[in-house]
This record gives sequence, C-alpha cells and structure tokens, in this order.
Amino acid sequence: MSWFARRSETSQLSTQPFVLAIAQHRRAWLPVLLCVALIAALAYAAVFYAEARLLPAERIQVLEQENAALKASLDDARMGRELERATQAALENQVTELNREVLRLRDELKFFKKADGKP
Repeated sequence: MSWFARRSETSQLSTQPFVLAIAQHRRAWLPVLLCVALIAALAYAAVFYAEARLLPAERIQVLEQENAALKASLDDARMGRELERATQAALENQVTELNREVLRLRDELKFFKKADGKP
C-alpha cells in the first residue's frame, strides 16, 4: 500500500496557480498598441486639418486666376463692342452723306433736264 501513500510527481502541477503566458504578452503589448492607435489617430487628424486649411486656399487661388482670365476676356469683348459701335456710327454718317450727295445730284439732274429742253 505504499504505492498509494507516495505523492505523484504531477501533484505540483495542480497546487501551483495556472497562468497563461499569452495573457501576459497581451497585457505587455496593450499600451504599445494603444500608443500606436493614438499616434495614428493624431496623424489622421493632422492630415485632415491640413487638407481643410489648404484646399480652400488652393480653390481660392484657382478661382482668382479664372476670374482674372474672365475679366481679360470681358475687356476684350468690351473693346470689340466699342470698335463695332464706332464703326457703325462712322458707316451711318457715311450713308447720311451719300444720301445728301444723291439728293444733290438728283436736283442737278432735274436742273440739266429742264435746261436741256429750253434753247
């Protein structure tokens, strides 16, 4: 019966607390993981903030360039319109002068026709 009285070599396994090594490693990486997540969140926020600040400035610059181009085009169109008006006024004056000349020549023609008939 001495066989039952002797303690087994595996009895120490049941008397010691059972601790998983993986849990300890997980706990050691948790602060590092949280720091990495915090740094990533801050980097994302910084990029978002920078884009929010820079994109409107770029858009304003593009719109100002477009506005300058449109103003130049408008000035060209105005100059063309003024040239058109001046040309139209000159042509109207020329037509008026030519009409007066036609009337004068008709009067002369009538005079010569009357003078031709009388000896």
